[in-house]
Amino acid sequence: MSENPIQHVVPDELAVETPIFISYLEQFGLPTDNIIASTEERNVISSNLPTLSGAENF
Repeated sequence: MSENPIQHVVPDELAVETPIFISYLEQFGLPTDNIIASTEERNVISSNLPTLSGAENF
């Protein structure tokens, strides 16, 4: 993971087919191909990833 701070994603930015969510996943080094998560699921992911990765201080 890079030394750049993680950019938090606001749930309103998680619309289907948005490059914002892909960029968010890339910050964690996660795959970004064929994402099929709904907007609600993306909200859960954006809320949980910082805690799981130890990047909750952003």
